[in-house]
Amino acid sequence: MATVLLSVLLLLLLSVAVHAQTTTGTTADGLKYASSSGTVSITGYSGPGGAVNISGTINDLPVTSIGISAFAICKSLTSVTIPNSVTSIGSNAFGSCKSLTSVTIGKSVTSLGFGNSSFLRCDALTSITVDASNPAYCDAGGVLFDKTQTALLQYPAGKTDANYTIPSSVTRFGNHAFLYCASLTSIYFPGNAPAMDGYIFVGAPSGFTVHYFGSAIGFTSPTWYGYPTQIDGPPLSPTVTTNPMSQAAPSGSTVTFTAAANGKPGPTVQWQASTTGTAGPFANIDSGTNPSALTTTLTLPSINSAQNGYAYRAVFTSSEGSSTTIVATLTVAAPTGTTADGLGYTISYTNNSGQIAITGYSGAGGAVTIPDTLYGLPVTRINDYAYNYSSLTSLTIGSSLTTIGRYAFAHCTSLTSVKIPGNVTSIGDYAFAHCTSLTSVKIPGNVTSIGDYAFEYCTSLTSVTIPDNVTTIAYAAFYSCSSLTSVTIGSSVTSIGDFAFYPCGNLKRMVFQGNAPTVDGSYGLPHDTSTFTVYYFNNKTGFSSPTWTDNFGINSTPLKKD
Repeated sequence: MATVLLSVLLLLLLSVAVHAQTTTGTTADGLKYASSSGTVSITGYSGPGGAVNISGTINDLPVTSIGISAFAICKSLTSVTIPNSVTSIGSNAFGSCKSLTSVTIGKSVTSLGFGNSSFLRCDALTSITVDASNPAYCDAGGVLFDKTQTALLQYPAGKTDANYTIPSSVTRFGNHAFLYCASLTSIYFPGNAPAMDGYIFVGAPSGFTVHYFGSAIGFTSPTWYGYPTQIDGPPLSPTVTTNPMSQAAPSGSTVTFTAAANGKPGPTVQWQASTTGTAGPFANIDSGTNPSALTTTLTLPSINSAQNGYAYRAVFTSSEGSSTTIVATLTVAAPTGTTADGLGYTISYTNNSGQIAITGYSGAGGAVTIPDTLYGLPVTRINDYAYNYSSLTSLTIGSSLTTIGRYAFAHCTSLTSVKIPGNVTSIGDYAFAHCTSLTSVKIPGNVTSIGDYAFEYCTSLTSVTIPDNVTTIAYAAFYSCSSLTSVTIGSSVTSIGDFAFYPCGNLKRMVFQGNAPTVDGSYGLPHDTSTFTVYYFNNKTGFSSPTWTDNFGINSTPLKKD
């Protein structure tokens, strides 16, 4: 029995010894290797060079490492692909491979040579590419980083760019990160100085300069690590900051287009025009060009109808790239006219700034929207009588409007609702008079004046709020609004005109936000003191309780305090 056990033990020991034995050899394509413990390490190379694709297995065993100086001084090697089986690349593994231009690293490499020296003095190397699933390393623009891009490990020495901007995420440089980068003359830091592992810029060309922002921490001036410094930012490709706006103007007027961009160095600008609209083609034009301008204006004097529909753009260009604005169009409009949906208009200009006034309406009625702009110009005014006696049912007014003229919507008897935009400051006399179907209207806070008879005979109107900026409610402003039941008077109203709320027989409640106004004439407020009540706040002046009497001592109304 003992003899059997001894035999088994001897066999096991022999098996382990055989398994641990190191085997060396050379593949047909010149890869020298050593295999041990079931894995293979590349130890040297005697092949013809050129593009080398290292096999992931040799003799059915995985290739897991590339040894120290395995390919060193292989002058004929031009590119190498490292398989996904490899986990480590030794120091100087590809050192001084002077013709090597590109390296592809597989997904499993987690260890590079001491001091990141695996590709030391590969002076023709232009690109290092890393498999995207590699957990330890990555690349950006052919530059090698750790996975988080906080450490820049190697900038390929053969890259021909004169300038390089360090990614803002980088906080550390690996040893030899920029060794013998002969073409690199400027390096730009968008943030603070990174930590340095060792010899970083050895072999930099004459004139090599480090650029940084004045607020950055960790740099020194006039030199940093022995290299000249300059306080400025990194180069920037041009970026458009202001696009030209489409313009509309009458024939004979002067039109300007303005554009702006930033960039470093400062870009030049070239205006272009298309005679066939926004789709182009575009051709350079002389007018408006301005070498190295960040802001540029194209001036078109005395435009004519032949230019209607022309398109314009600006192209900003520098050594870092180019950027093109959006396209602006030119509409050469008649000074007066009518749109397809029946809006009559006039165009007026003040200091070359155009605006539109709506002068009339010949459309089908119904739900009508008055636009913010027309032909690229703001619609700021609705003229007197513009929609008088129109068959509107609802009205939405664009935000550019500031003025509603006299009789602008008078006698629109089918109009049920209107949205007045916040920029309106003035509502003219009779503006909505006899809009007998109008049930609600919100007067915006910027309105300062409401004209005489502005809402007279709006017999369906049930409530109204006078905004705080209004100081005077004009004569007969809400005359004979027979369905009106509630009114809120803004805090700045100091005067209520005669007949302003007379005869509003169903008006039950009027709330004053400010001090008591004067009431002109005998009929400024309803006379039916049995149903009409005035409310005011205790801290306001000019009211009395239990009744408040207007200026003429006629309209005495019961008073309750809120």
